[in-house]
Amino acid sequence: YCEADQELYAEEQRTVELFERCSASVVHINTFAQGIQRRGLRFDLQEIQAGTGSGFVWDERHVVTNFHVIKDADRATVVLADGTSCNATLV
Repeated sequence: YCEADQELYAEEQRTVELFERCSASVVHINTFAQGIQRRGLRFDLQEIQAGTGSGFVWDERHVVTNFHVIKDADRATVVLADGTSCNATLV
């Protein structure tokens, strides 16, 4: 802020405008993997949350993220900016 008039500097305003234009394309990614849980003498295979990360909508069918977000995942869900959740196909 410019304290004299409480307005954003030009560079700060450009950053705010960029965020406003692009924030709807940012997604949250939850990943899941198969894990073994021991229950007494039994071992059960179950799905566990492997991690979380972010990405962005590339087009109507694709989301881009970093490899480390999905590296060991068997399954992932994507949560869009409006809160809609959908299953992802890992490629």
